[in-house]
Amino acid sequence: MLEFSWPWLALPPPLPVVVRWLSRSGSNAGTALRAPFYRDWQELIEQQEARNSGGSNAFILLLMSLLWLSLVAAACRPNWVGDPINLPTSGRDLMLAVDISGSMAQEDMVINDRALPRITVVKAVVNEFVRQRQGDKLGLILFGSQAYIQSPLSFDLQTLQVLMDEAQVGFAGKQTAIGDAIGFAIKRLRERQQSSRVLILLTDGADTASTLPPMRAADLAAKAGIRIYTIGVGATEMEIGGLFGSRFGARTVNPSADLDENTLRGIAEATGGQYYRARNPAELQKAYSDIATLEPIEQDSQPLRPRRSLLHWPLLAALVCATLASAAWGRPRRRRPWAQAFDRLQPNRTVPLADRWPRPPPPPPTPAQLEIINQKRKWVAGADAAYAKDAREHDGERERAAQAKAASTQRTVISVMDHGAKGDGVADDKAAFEAAVAAARGVKRAVV
Repeated sequence: MLEFSWPWLALPPPLPVVVRWLSRSGSNAGTALRAPFYRDWQELIEQQEARNSGGSNAFILLLMSLLWLSLVAAACRPNWVGDPINLPTSGRDLMLAVDISGSMAQEDMVINDRALPRITVVKAVVNEFVRQRQGDKLGLILFGSQAYIQSPLSFDLQTLQVLMDEAQVGFAGKQTAIGDAIGFAIKRLRERQQSSRVLILLTDGADTASTLPPMRAADLAAKAGIRIYTIGVGATEMEIGGLFGSRFGARTVNPSADLDENTLRGIAEATGGQYYRARNPAELQKAYSDIATLEPIEQDSQPLRPRRSLLHWPLLAALVCATLASAAWGRPRRRRPWAQAFDRLQPNRTVPLADRWPRPPPPPPTPAQLEIINQKRKWVAGADAAYAKDAREHDGERERAAQAKAASTQRTVISVMDHGAKGDGVADDKAAFEAAVAAARGVKRAVV
């Protein structure tokens, strides 16, 4: 079934038509070149264009329309939704609680006469157990001084295996918080189906850091309908070498002396589970194998409808339409010579006068037109005469003003000379006298 993720984006298809209608330009009122046979040539050109390129224009318009519709369809995010598929969900909800405290680094797990750390053997056995639990939802809790949910309940078993491999001793602290790990499991499993709640708890020591006592946590788990299977891991005997690695002074110790088997057994009995003791890798693998034989419980199926994106198809169609439209638009069109000459007569085109089509000489003016022309000539002649008269009057006024200024300056010079002859002290000022004479000469030169 075809389905669109964003169907509201299908509203823009008529948008180009609306934009073209709103942006339609009005009539051009500019100056045009008049041609008495313009309409006849226009009809001929339209007929020729319809025969030569009318089909091409229609083809380009069709391609552009398909391009726009393809882009709109791609924006709506088309998807193909398949038929419902019921997922097999038979199985249990299993939480795995694994101890990663400091004691898990103890090398007492012997394989092929080689002692390996407990955590290494636990990782291998747990991952093999997880691989066999197809159809179950598994989660992972790692605990030391604190408990942490490393992986919630999910069908993603591969990720859980990766997280288990990445766990390192001491990440959660050096001590052991068994009660807190059970509390986290209760919190995750109490919302699941009651008959499928299972916790598998693995540790190698006793509870030393929990805020919730282990037996109190077991009682809460029993009330929540959670079965807890406990596994105590660790060898009971390990030989420690003597002086310089020799057997001199060698002794045998119990590396699992701190293991609280009574508490682990009590937790399993209180919740309807079972306690397993794993002293070596074989017993550890057998413990998980026994737990793996639990009968699966049918759960409600969860239908799934597969979805497949079809976005690439409208995008491919848009690309093809754009390519074809570009090729058709760029194809040269053949035009007749007389059609090229007609282009020069189009009103909206600016063409040099020398390139325009030659026109016949205009007819002679009528008597009425001659009378109007003569009247305009008289108006122009009268305006020129008035302008010339005003210019002459203005020049006469300027000349009279200059003559008056020259006469005044000359009288000043004569007065200065007269005072000097009389000895009244004015002529003694030689600098003032010379300045007055220079001013008089300048005015006279300006008048001339």
